[in-house]
Amino acid sequence: MMIGLLTFGSLIFITVIISIDSSHEAETEFGVTYKYSDALKAKFTVYIDNQWDKHFSTRFLQSQVRAYLPITIKPNWKITPYALIC
Repeated sequence: MMIGLLTFGSLIFITVIISIDSSHEAETEFGVTYKYSDALKAKFTVYIDNQWDKHFSTRFLQSQVRAYLPITIKPNWKITPYALIC
């Protein structure tokens, strides 16, 4: 398994690559975060999950746009509701 995390300011890129037996899978999520205050942020990401067989023919492909709204209630207590946009 390989995990990558890359940030540029408010841009976030996360990739997980898994290779099990004769199949391969890559999960990637990237997006932007908007900070309104220390207690309220908005995060929009694109999530892509792709699986291939040993000949790299696509077996499964899923993509989503996700919207997160992390809210800090207390310094050590946060909630993060999110919605799948498509």
